[in-house]
Amino acid sequence: MEEIRQNNLDFYFKENIPIIPCYNNSRKPIGKKWEEQPIDKKRFNPNDNIGIHLIKDTDIDIDNPYCDKFLNGIKTRCCAVYGRNSNPQSHLLFAEKNEYKKWVMHRDFEPWFNKFRKQGTILEIRSGKGFQSIAPGSILEDEDVRWDRYKKPEPYPGKLRKDIELVVFATMLSIIYPGKGHRDDFCYAIACLLKKWGNWSEDKINKFIEKLSNENEPINKRKKDDNRTNLGTRAYKGNKPKGLPWLINNLGVSEFGIKDIFKVVGIKIGDEVGDPPDDLWKNSNQ
Repeated sequence: MEEIRQNNLDFYFKENIPIIPCYNNSRKPIGKKWEEQPIDKKRFNPNDNIGIHLIKDTDIDIDNPYCDKFLNGIKTRCCAVYGRNSNPQSHLLFAEKNEYKKWVMHRDFEPWFNKFRKQGTILEIRSGKGFQSIAPGSILEDEDVRWDRYKKPEPYPGKLRKDIELVVFATMLSIIYPGKGHRDDFCYAIACLLKKWGNWSEDKINKFIEKLSNENEPINKRKKDDNRTNLGTRAYKGNKPKGLPWLINNLGVSEFGIKDIFKVVGIKIGDEVGDPPDDLWKNSNQ
């Protein structure tokens, strides 16, 4: 492990990646006002963890495994990917700055999210002075942190925050995705809310609901006539709408919880219309 750590240490200095020493097997940086200290190899002692000081980069820290269903469109774009055996591909590193943001599900959804290791925490964007990420070459919770894929980080070719919001939105809906008997009505209720309060286009709703349903109920396990490719069309063609009352009465979810999920993508149910996000999934196989 010491040789691997040293090789990584040499690599970071060669690539001019700003790094800091952290306590062994810990996320805690070493020293007072560590964020003010110079980047210097002499600051590192044997067995120190290596932290990337995110003064010029962005770390997407993925805390809920359901996020992976919707991240391929982001993971494959100009970022380094790293993690641990118990939580692989849990960090995406981009060469750009972003505003810090952490998404946590509303406490009313605790019965749905309490099975996860990080409970209601979904994802975190970390970037800027004073933020760091434990890098490959370190040990965390007695596991090696290693590269799942190294590619020299570059700026994201799009609106990273908007695309991440869409991933978080889909992840939260996946956590409360119902069992058989309610799935069609659930997806149609979401489609109706996206049309009425989000002003999403028919095509955008169709693509989003298709992606949501495909990732939560594989096509090969459905009946032949059981598909959800046109629920945006149904919502736009004047079919009897479903929405918040159906979700509350049939799934037992809270009004505040559902509204909180939709706020992730800028939609205020019962208030003002939010801006639709960029179309991250241009086709359903991303």
